[in-house]
Amino acid sequence: MFGALSLVCALAPNIVVFDIARLLQGVAGGAGLVIGRAVISDRFDGTAAARRLSTLSVVAMTAPVIAPVAGGLVLGVGSWRLVFVALAVAGLALWAAVRAWVPESLPAERRRTGGLGAALGSMGGLLRRRDLVGHLLVMGCALGAVFAYITGSPFVFQDVYGLSPTGYGLVFAANAAGTVAAGVIFGRLAGRVSPGALLAVGVAITVASMVALVALLAAGVSAFPVTWACLFGLTSGFGILLPASTATVLAAGRDAPGAASGLLGGAQFVLGAAAAPLPGIRGDTTAMSMAVVVLGFVVLSALALVTLARGGSRRCRGGRSGRARRAADGDCRAGRRR
Repeated sequence: MFGALSLVCALAPNIVVFDIARLLQGVAGGAGLVIGRAVISDRFDGTAAARRLSTLSVVAMTAPVIAPVAGGLVLGVGSWRLVFVALAVAGLALWAAVRAWVPESLPAERRRTGGLGAALGSMGGLLRRRDLVGHLLVMGCALGAVFAYITGSPFVFQDVYGLSPTGYGLVFAANAAGTVAAGVIFGRLAGRVSPGALLAVGVAITVASMVALVALLAAGVSAFPVTWACLFGLTSGFGILLPASTATVLAAGRDAPGAASGLLGGAQFVLGAAAAPLPGIRGDTTAMSMAVVVLGFVVLSALALVTLARGGSRRCRGGRSGRARRAADGDCRAGRRR
């Protein structure tokens, strides 16, 4: 669907057709984000799942760095329509790769009927678990902070500090590289340190970085290197927080992995969309306005961690099937040993 709708966008005769196809293209692409995490949850447990989710997070954070460069190269040889042709080709390649290398991961005994109603029912059941809701808010608020950084930082670095678009692109790429490096570190540590401990470290780094930035700006220290360093801390902390919270949510909801993955994506993008316009809500975007919004969201993430995201060990026992319960209990015992 993603590939076919990309082709519709490329051939769209008017803006109405383009907008409808673009909306549906986003829906189709969103399915890949949700199902990819669910496949990992189906096939792997504990440390193995955490490491693969770390790899998935690294890919997800690398893509926004590569995509604008690739898009610019495509526009260098053709019109905007060629961008959507390239996306259609990418969709075709992904379809072929899934057909060749991604077998069905959900065992027959764990499959459910009922369609959308059953999926919504599963989500409702998961939302009654306090620790899972807490971890969803940890992730969602952290991503809200990152979205506020993404929308506010071009104005701060270019309008306030005078960087060129190319210079800003290098700053953004360096910060994204920090996220990727932190994700790699998480993958290396996942077998030795519990995801919960790594999650706490990631949240602490994001909060400390933004507290430092707001304090320095309030004291009149508004220099480009200082702001960059603090935002690098934010994105690096997020690189640990992202796979840790993802692994924790999917482990807590492993009796309904598709529903848990869907809730994870929903929490991320609902809170991210809410945060995105806030740095410039008063008419202009300054270093302080961006920093305050980002700090607010990372503080909310930390509060969710310490007030709601508890009882994960007990909640792991909530799997409905015997297999899911045994696997979850194994994750809990491993977590307690670590």
